[in-house]
Amino acid sequence: MSWTINQALHEAVSFLQTRGIEGPRKEAEYLLCFLLEKERAYLYGHGEHPLSDPEKNRFLQLLEQRGCREPLAYLAGKKEVMGKTFLVNRAVLIPRPETEHLVEAVIRWLRETYPRQREGEGFSLLDLGTGCGNIAVMLALNFPAAAITAVDHSAEALQVARQNAIFHGVKDRVETICSSFWGSLAPGQHRFQAVVSNPPYIPRSAMASLMAEVQKEPRSALDGGNDGLEAYRKILPNARDYLTIPGLDALEIGENQAESVGAVARSAGLLVDQIIRDYGGRERVILLRA
Repeated sequence: MSWTINQALHEAVSFLQTRGIEGPRKEAEYLLCFLLEKERAYLYGHGEHPLSDPEKNRFLQLLEQRGCREPLAYLAGKKEVMGKTFLVNRAVLIPRPETEHLVEAVIRWLRETYPRQREGEGFSLLDLGTGCGNIAVMLALNFPAAAITAVDHSAEALQVARQNAIFHGVKDRVETICSSFWGSLAPGQHRFQAVVSNPPYIPRSAMASLMAEVQKEPRSALDGGNDGLEAYRKILPNARDYLTIPGLDALEIGENQAESVGAVARSAGLLVDQIIRDYGGRERVILLRA
């Protein structure tokens, strides 16, 4: 038996409610819009339009996956951040709105520190742990003359980052390197005006309490070790060897980690320039100067 759009939405909302999904109507609409490649308004203007059998079957498949807590972004294969769409899959962390604070802070600092280089001419910028490449791509888009290096330990993640660089037309300026943080970058031979990173920072003891959807994401992009600071201890001691003067090391951090990360930074000879809070008032970004 075929479904109309209205019937499909009704059945989907009911199913998602039984699976404990919050906002089931919104999620059902999102999945159906994705399936039909239509905007939300289309659903309301064509409620009696029937779904084909392949469309119905695919919709049921998507609902079952969502009911098993597969993240919406993985089901759609994309995530919108800062007004841009980024391709994602299970090899990469799903970009969060909080990372906008990190990108915006780096852009602002570079423009204030190098006011004559607004296009980024002469800039070399580094994204450590690039994942899907959203930070590297956004920096490339904002500084069209800059060269960006995107590093990640996962070859699968780098493949997604390259796809996003191609999608946004910046592939010629985003170099990808498979490495664990500084591993493949020779100190002294690589100098950057800014090093940016959204490293894993969730304490290992908190991993089991994460939402079921979050636990579908790569553990290596989330697990920050016993105290959540393991990645910072790997990044910060070597940061000055890779920064120009003036240079910026900008890091996303977890809640209440600013003091601890700042202490690691100071012991590495870096100055704490600023701590930025997110819209919820939580410490989210720390800016460090060489």
